[in-house]
Amino acid sequence: MAHVLRLLHECPPDDQREQAIAEAVFAIANLYLAVGERKAAHELYTRLIETAPPRSEVRWKSYTNRGVIELGLGSRVRAEADFDAVISSPDASDESRACCLNNRADLRVDDGEHLGAIADRTAVLDLHETSYNRRYIALARRAKSLWALERTEEANQDIEAMLATTDIAVEQKMAARLMRAEWAAAAGAATIVEADLKHVLASRRNFSAVAEAASSLARDLGMLDDSAMAKAETDSDSSELRPISEPARQPYFSRRRSPT
Repeated sequence: MAHVLRLLHECPPDDQREQAIAEAVFAIANLYLAVGERKAAHELYTRLIETAPPRSEVRWKSYTNRGVIELGLGSRVRAEADFDAVISSPDASDESRACCLNNRADLRVDDGEHLGAIADRTAVLDLHETSYNRRYIALARRAKSLWALERTEEANQDIEAMLATTDIAVEQKMAARLMRAEWAAAAGAATIVEADLKHVLASRRNFSAVAEAASSLARDLGMLDDSAMAKAETDSDSSELRPISEPARQPYFSRRRSPT
């Protein structure tokens, strides 16, 4: 709420007032959404879609968030229409379009339409001005679809692309390694499993769920002995442990159900 009050207090002259008010209303809508007041948030997002300046980024973010709410209410057709509105607009930013492309791809996966999902993820990666979070989601989930289609070489190429991209976070890289280790374990490729799990287990930066899953898999495979852990520390690539800046919190969604 302090952020909203600051926006209103700093409201600029008349020629910029409309945009400032739209941003303040958007911040209020996000507050409603954060506390589970979906109806109130939905009403404000709809108002912004109808009244915000035509090329305002707030308008496209409102489409995105309203689509997320529609999904939560079981209105998939309306949700997809909101995502499509952003994807098809030449005025929307690359970041907003990437967010909605990833959301739409999730719906394709829900339907088992992996080819359509792959096309949407690829469209994200063809955009120029996107955050690493959008690109990570596109690469990681495209890899899953490729694996589901038994296009294993292409799936591995997406894993390698994540590992080679400098601004993708260490935690995200470790999640990619774990995903490949799980695939390799299912395929009986012990060498790949061991190599990726050692990186994950040695990393000082992991999502908690990734660390737990990696430890569980390593225990199942008999890897969690002292000698294996010592070797993992030695083999760990220190470049993957470099400090990175925390991403700015985006007031819209990287996934259909959870905010970034």
